[in-house]
Amino acid sequence: MQLILLLFKLLIANIAVGVSRSTMCVCYSTYQKSNSSMVLYHYKESSCSYRVRIALALKDLIKDRDYQLKVVNLHKKDNLTSSFSDISAGQKIPVLQVDGKFLGQTTAIMEYLDEQFPQVNPFYPQDSWERAKVKEFVHMIVSDLQPNQNLTVVRNLGKHFNAGTDLKRSWIKFVIENGFSKIEKSLEKTSGRYCFGNTLTMADICLVPQAVNAVRSEIDLNNYPKLSKIVQNLELIPEFETTHPRYF
Repeated sequence: MQLILLLFKLLIANIAVGVSRSTMCVCYSTYQKSNSSMVLYHYKESSCSYRVRIALALKDLIKDRDYQLKVVNLHKKDNLTSSFSDISAGQKIPVLQVDGKFLGQTTAIMEYLDEQFPQVNPFYPQDSWERAKVKEFVHMIVSDLQPNQNLTVVRNLGKHFNAGTDLKRSWIKFVIENGFSKIEKSLEKTSGRYCFGNTLTMADICLVPQAVNAVRSEIDLNNYPKLSKIVQNLELIPEFETTHPRYF
């Protein structure tokens, strides 16, 4: 009852020679429009941010555009400042700034990128039914799983239900394991080398960050053999590896 209550190597290589990581990843206490044509407001441990870093890399935008990263430290509550709320009414990351305009929510950002650059590693199949099935899978992660174990929820468990560290960890473990059990069952019908056969889709972009988050929460991915194997395959792809949180 208590439980219920409760890239970077590639990034550097793809940016103009001589630009250092410290130049590209800047932490701002005041958020304002940048002169760069494309800016990602992100945090290294945010699985949502990791999704968009992967998407940008797959679309080859990191090297092809004037690109900058700005760190929004969730643990320091940078996202709750009034200056950040000016660019994100929901005070959430990631936010993509394109030519002075701001876009939030990972699926909205990634679908925008896919529509703007459809010829480079498309994120969805052409067939309307298969495209809908990929979207269904994506929402198993971005709507059903991740929002129920994110930092905001965990903080509120402590604030409103006096949950201690152990109970918070138990809640995170429950949510992820429950979600992964359902994802594993779904993958039994669709998977090949990746989530949907042998072609990369939005499903793969969303799965790896959630798996990294699960490992951080000491969840054994071997309990989900299809999921685990797909994640291993995806982590061999440079755009997934070099945008990993460990490089930021």
